[in-house]
Amino acid sequence: MSNRVKSASARIILKWLKKGNMARAMRDILPTSGLKDDEREEVVAIVHHVVRFKKLYDFALDAEKKERNPKNYVWLFFHDDILNKYRKIAVQNNMIDVYFSASTEVARVLQIYPQFTENVNREKSTHIAVNIRKIKREDALAELKSEGYKANYCNPETCIAAKSSAKYSSIIKNGLGIVQDSSSQHLSKLVASLGSDILDFCAGSGGKSFTVKFFNPAAKVKVHDANEDKLQSLFNRAEKLGLDIEKFDFSGSFDVVLVDAPCSGLGSAARNPEAKYQENLEKYPKMQMEILSEAKKYVSPSGFLVYSVCTFNPDETYLMVEKFLKENSEFEEMELADGKFITKEKRGFFITSGDIIYAAMMRRKV
Repeated sequence: MSNRVKSASARIILKWLKKGNMARAMRDILPTSGLKDDEREEVVAIVHHVVRFKKLYDFALDAEKKERNPKNYVWLFFHDDILNKYRKIAVQNNMIDVYFSASTEVARVLQIYPQFTENVNREKSTHIAVNIRKIKREDALAELKSEGYKANYCNPETCIAAKSSAKYSSIIKNGLGIVQDSSSQHLSKLVASLGSDILDFCAGSGGKSFTVKFFNPAAKVKVHDANEDKLQSLFNRAEKLGLDIEKFDFSGSFDVVLVDAPCSGLGSAARNPEAKYQENLEKYPKMQMEILSEAKKYVSPSGFLVYSVCTFNPDETYLMVEKFLKENSEFEEMELADGKFITKEKRGFFITSGDIIYAAMMRRKV
């Protein structure tokens, strides 16, 4: 690996150590680094690994009597033997926060779901949701390959897996698809199958609303988000994609109300490893319940309330749904049939094709 790659990695790590926000540190440095696409991919791999295993790196450097500085973090990246040595020591001494390289709270959650450890610690992947109403998936794949991007099919039928640099491809630039994790595409497919009048109550910048329309172009989709800037971005993106989406005016009722609530984001730690170091997970459930309690008002009789979060923290997942159902007897849980990427929970289920997304379907009885 070239010295240019190591130098750029160290600069990004230094900025991250000073100011946090790994993604912003990379955005500030990579575009002006003069590196080729494959070199940028190498930098991203180094930085992600250091951030993902920061507690383990620190434990190893301290034990080896080396200073915690960017140069040494990059050096340690190339020494799996040293990292593995101290990972074993952490296990032997029950140092769960070092072994999982996470905050004490997050390590506790990972102890409950050790099967998800590999998911959150894997190398990040990039998925594209193809607007299959504008271009066939096979044609989109051929176009990506013709532009030099390595890409392959993945599930569901809108999805293509590619290198992160594919976000600069003509498919994205020309509104023929969006960058979106495969698990989110599975969730959107489910929502699109449940009805034709759909409210995305925490729409953010619109990814799931867009993919719902890819799957069900006849669906009438309305959106709401507390952040007006995100809504404006959503409508700008929708125009580029050629999608008809309306702003919710707090009236009417819908076949499906999707509440993709703000959450701790542990399920997306492969893309955002900083999520592993949170200390205040207790702040989310109260907010999530408040959002659900408002959104439920707009579900039609026999309609569906779909609750989802990109986490596996029990207080935000099945315990949240249990509490909601206990307090709202007019709703009942609907089970989802078994599937390749579906893992059932006490209430609801996890989607695990990419990020770990928890979801529960609840139907209004009357």
